[in-house]
Amino acid sequence: MTLRSSARAKRVKVPVLSSFAPVPSRVVAFCSGAVKITPAHDPNDYAVGQRHKLPFINILTDDGAINSNGGKFAGMMRYDAREAILNELRELGLFRDIKDNPMSIPLCRFVDRAVTNESDATIK
Repeated sequence: MTLRSSARAKRVKVPVLSSFAPVPSRVVAFCSGAVKITPAHDPNDYAVGQRHKLPFINILTDDGAINSNGGKFAGMMRYDAREAILNELRELGLFRDIKDNPMSIPLCRFVDRAVTNESDATIK
């Protein structure tokens, strides 16, 4: 996404989809001064999305393909779409780098497995 020089921008352009995404007025940055918020992806982003009334846009089908919200990437499997988007960003001169971002997966202390929904954490 390209962010105008003003920190008070209301929207940013998503170049690979030729669309715009809203920018919350106050977001704590991860490190670059701007941060991507994916409300349906993780609990922290969900809370920010709720607080700022961001749209919750689903781009995946049940089998992991990109749905019609993914524009020209619709129908591609998510890993193929990821590579296609990276390639397009490179072609546009907008790609900088990839950094590992540690993931937090909640584990149930009773059965030592990932908690996939609230009912998994309930002892029956």
